[in-house]
Amino acid sequence: MAKYTDIRIDADDLAFSDVHAVLIHDRDVIVQDLRHALRASGLPTRLVGERDRERRQLVCQRIEALAEEDPRIVPGTVTMTRTSGGKFVLTGRTYEFGAITLEIY
Repeated sequence: MAKYTDIRIDADDLAFSDVHAVLIHDRDVIVQDLRHALRASGLPTRLVGERDRERRQLVCQRIEALAEEDPRIVPGTVTMTRTSGGKFVLTGRTYEFGAITLEIY
C-alpha cells in the first residue's frame, strides 16, 4: 500500500487516462513535489540563465539545499550534476523509497 498518493501533473495540467486522473505514488510523489518546490523558488530559471561558473555553482548548492529541506530526503545525499548534453540532474536518496532523479532543463 502506498504511503503517498497524488495526481500526476504533466505540462502544468492534470494527467488523465481516459476520464480518470492518473495517480502517482511514493517516490514519484516526492519527485513531483520537489519539481514544484524548485519551480516555485525560481532557482532552475536562474541556473539556466547564469553564465558565470562560480555563480552557477552557488545556484546548484541552493537547489541541493532546497531539496534537502524535504523531510523525506536523506540529508547529504542530494547532488547536482551536469550531463555532457548540458542538462542538470538532481539526484538524492529518500528514507523509504530509495534513489530519486530529477532532470532540470
